[in-house]
Amino acid sequence: MIRLSRNQTFYILIAVAFVTLLVIYVLAEKQNQSFWTDYAASEQVAKLLAENQIDQAGEILEDLLPRHPESFQLNWYYGIYLAEKKEYRQAQQHYDRAVELAPDLMADTVFLWRYGKNLFYLGELEQAKGYLEICSSTVTDPEIKAEVDQLLSQIQNGA
Repeated sequence: MIRLSRNQTFYILIAVAFVTLLVIYVLAEKQNQSFWTDYAASEQVAKLLAENQIDQAGEILEDLLPRHPESFQLNWYYGIYLAEKKEYRQAQQHYDRAVELAPDLMADTVFLWRYGKNLFYLGELEQAKGYLEICSSTVTDPEIKAEVDQLLSQIQNGA
C-alpha cells in the first residue's frame, strides 16, 4: 500500500482539480465557439431574408433549425422561408411553433403581418382577417400597412 503524506495528497488533489478545470474550459470554449457561429449564421439568415435571397436563407436554416428546434426566431425565419416558397401549410406549422415558444410574438406587427398573410393564402380568411386588422391598426411601416390593407380589402370583397 502506498502511503502519501498530507502534502502529497494535497498536491495530487490540486493537480486533479487543475486538469478537470482545463478539460471543462476546453469543452466550454468549443461550445461557445459553436454558439457564436450559429448566432452569426442566424444573423446572416435575417439579412438574406430581408434582401429576398430566399434560397440562400433556406440552406442555412435547414442546417441550423435541427440543432436549435427550440429557437422561436429560427422557427419564425423558417416559416418566412417556407411561405416565400409557397409552402403555406408547413410555414404555418413553424409560425405556430414560434408563437408556442414566444407568445409575445403576437404583439409584433411584422409577425402578425406574416402570420395573417399566411393564413390568407391557406384560405383561413376569418382568422387572417383578425390578425391583419390588429396589424393594420398598429403597424408603422407604410409598405407593410399597404399590403395588409390590400389583403383586408380582398377578404372583405370575397377574396
